[in-house]
Amino acid sequence: MTRTRTAVVTGAARGIGRAIVEDLLGRGYRVFCWDIDPTNLQTSIDHWETRFPGRAVSVECDISSEASVAQAVVSLGGEPLGIL
Repeated sequence: MTRTRTAVVTGAARGIGRAIVEDLLGRGYRVFCWDIDPTNLQTSIDHWETRFPGRAVSVECDISSEASVAQAVVSLGGEPLGIL
């Protein structure tokens, strides 16, 4: 049985982060998409959902805040990561 690989990408809603998410999704990863901007993040998730259903997970996260990062880590649910 093949296990789905999991990754976390910060700044996932735009620019380089968005490109990295698209690359990882294309390689079969399930990607936890962390971003501070919930509106842009949801727009990106909606776009990816059409091509990669259920594999991009939206997580609002401000990586400059320890509490926000701690909450985002909880969203992983103990899932092992292949890439961070």
